[in-house]
Amino acid sequence: LAEDIKGGGVIDNAQSTVSIAAGGKVTGSGGCNRMFGTATIAGDALTFGGIGTTRMACAPALMDQEQKFLGALAATRTFRFDGPYLKFYDAGGGELVRFTELR
Repeated sequence: LAEDIKGGGVIDNAQSTVSIAAGGKVTGSGGCNRMFGTATIAGDALTFGGIGTTRMACAPALMDQEQKFLGALAATRTFRFDGPYLKFYDAGGGELVRFTELR
């Protein structure tokens, strides 16, 4: 569950999530639409490819958060576990998304 996207926080009732299964299958939600695609993991390197979404329309704020989330996934190059968080980083080491476990 995304707790922060690009330093801008998240809308409390919108759940931007990502799950990566064995074999790199990606599922989740941008906050409005369901998403699906693939991920490649090698050590701490992580890239997403072919991310698609359903095409529902939501409130403008939710759509904005979803676009930021999808953009962050596209820019992700590494990940790290930091205490209770999973963090995704861009090529320059900038934090893109901070996740907590979805319960």
